[in-house]
Amino acid sequence: DFKDVGHMIQLMVLVKHGDVYLGQSAAAAGLAQLRVLCHNTMCKRLRDMNSKIMYSHLTAAVAGVLQTVPSNLSWVRHVDGSSTELSSYEAVASDGSGREHLYSINVLDGTVLLDGFPPGRLPRDITSHPLYIRTFGSVDFEVFNTDQGVLVTTRPVNGRFYEFYLSVTAAEGQPSELVITEQDRETGQQLQLLGVGADNSCQPWGDQMPIRFKELYSHWLSR
Repeated sequence: DFKDVGHMIQLMVLVKHGDVYLGQSAAAAGLAQLRVLCHNTMCKRLRDMNSKIMYSHLTAAVAGVLQTVPSNLSWVRHVDGSSTELSSYEAVASDGSGREHLYSINVLDGTVLLDGFPPGRLPRDITSHPLYIRTFGSVDFEVFNTDQGVLVTTRPVNGRFYEFYLSVTAAEGQPSELVITEQDRETGQQLQLLGVGADNSCQPWGDQMPIRFKELYSHWLSR
């Protein structure tokens, strides 16, 4: 029935999305086999499912990956050059930050895209950056890539979203500038993480701060 169709789509999306977490681990091989089985099942059932797919099914499946998906997405089904309907859909809407996004889903293989990019993990050049390590340690985040090249967490962390942007220009021998922003979408408050320097001196803005306050805390500027 209609409820079963929604559950099948959500399951296919979650199985596909497992790639983000498993990477090249031993469990990835088992997940790959499960993904093939689910894909085969979808291929066999898709013709019967097509007439029962609802907007709410697609939105719920995408929300399982991207927590900030608007609840009233209006989906459009893709067609090929001969006007044959395909298994992929798209919708355009604004998220809680005021940005407009393109949401895409393929119900056949479970692929979910935001602005044309799948969710993923932060790249190593960000997680290995001194400012990132000082603030977040070994913690990693699941993110999506915006059309401005900014990486944004797919869901709030302790009620806050984080944005990461790595400048491509840097002085020779120095790490690229990493810009990290914390955002409270309910209040609109934005905080930018301040760099403390290689010696934690917080120059030039932290001259009057106690040494332990410089060394033991992160420092954020309200934007």
